[in-house]
Amino acid sequence: MCMRTEFTIFKGGISFPGNQIKIRDDANKWTRRLSTSGTVISIILGAYLIFRGLVDTPGEVPWIGLGTVLVGLVSILVGARINTDGELEAGQVMKAVISRDFAGYLNVTFHLVNSQRRKVVLDYNDEDKFEKFCMKEFLETLRYKSINAEVR
Repeated sequence: MCMRTEFTIFKGGISFPGNQIKIRDDANKWTRRLSTSGTVISIILGAYLIFRGLVDTPGEVPWIGLGTVLVGLVSILVGARINTDGELEAGQVMKAVISRDFAGYLNVTFHLVNSQRRKVVLDYNDEDKFEKFCMKEFLETLRYKSINAEVR
């Protein structure tokens, strides 16, 4: 059986060599670094506001500083669940969910065994006709790699 292992997707490609999934898209590492930097700045700013509030008005709780620190901590937890790696092992993928979002993007979300998710944009507003020309073969490739796939 000759199976297709390379697919052209929106702004990149996805291939299935051996037991790997190689993703070339615009999910850059700098995006994660920028997000982490913003989170750290938020926590530092919140700590500063807490300190200033306690010094200026002893006995009162600086709610803005506590809120800022809380937002920073929540963003750390959310960011820990997002994966931007360009290579995944097929064995670490529990399932793949293919869905279309409200903005017109056709996405596949790989749910990994470590509770992370890797989202890949397959098509936008049906420009590349991925659903029409490649979806069947893409689903067959996922099933061949023992990845449960569902279309929503």
